[in-house]
Amino acid sequence: MQEYKRRFITSIKSRSDLLVPYNLILQSEKKLESFEVRDGDTLCCACSREAAENDRCHRVWVAQALLKNGWDVVLDGKRLF
Repeated sequence: MQEYKRRFITSIKSRSDLLVPYNLILQSEKKLESFEVRDGDTLCCACSREAAENDRCHRVWVAQALLKNGWDVVLDGKRLF
């Protein structure tokens, strides 16, 4: 899990310039569509809240990167600072 997390975070950091507000785009692999990510949008993954509490969740890892890039982030009902 630690190696997976390390690779995931490295991938996020390599694209940090794309994570700034009003520049993040969701691209669907199934359809040739792109959507701008806006205030109020929700990032989902299949990890449990227990996994999130134990730092084993994609949402937790991405939330930290989004915070560093100027986003307001609410994770499991709690606003992060």
